[in-house]
Amino acid sequence: MDVETQTSSRRKLVLLAAIAFVPLFIAYGLFFFAPDWKPEGTKNHGQLIQPPLDATELETPTRQWSLLVMSGPECDARCSERLYLTRQIHTALGKDADRLVRRWVRSTPVNPSNWASLKAEHPDLEPWISETLESTLSDYASAELSGMRVHVFLADPLGNIMMAYPESEVGKPLLEDLRLLLKLSKLG
Repeated sequence: MDVETQTSSRRKLVLLAAIAFVPLFIAYGLFFFAPDWKPEGTKNHGQLIQPPLDATELETPTRQWSLLVMSGPECDARCSERLYLTRQIHTALGKDADRLVRRWVRSTPVNPSNWASLKAEHPDLEPWISETLESTLSDYASAELSGMRVHVFLADPLGNIMMAYPESEVGKPLLEDLRLLLKLSKLG
């Protein structure tokens, strides 16, 4: 092997090493020394709950995502609007609709006459009677999300409540989040 061939081989080796490691060093430098380049925003519209609230009672054998709709003791006009919007969102999911279940979280059972009319309008709505879950969600919303009226939460199939949606984000923003989440998630 002559000197010229050896020099050419070394250049190729150094070039291959540079191709592998230079982008790594550039990324490292940008991450630590150019914080202006870090993305500041996120794609989600709801409020991420960190750490997630534990609600393993929501875990179902079918492992579905849960959209939790909160309301007071009686379903007023705002409650009806939230139920309507969540029904429309559920329908708009199309083929992914079976991966999501809507639950109406209450501390007391629903009045049978009210439930009959609601069940006709919302056949896929499940009333979820749990005083502890309702108090947990209410306490979290008042302590962590003060100033926002939060009435819709999202729970993963493992029973972790991970997102909160203020009233202004229930509708198209929630639908966008759900579409992206169901596209990326293999759960449910």
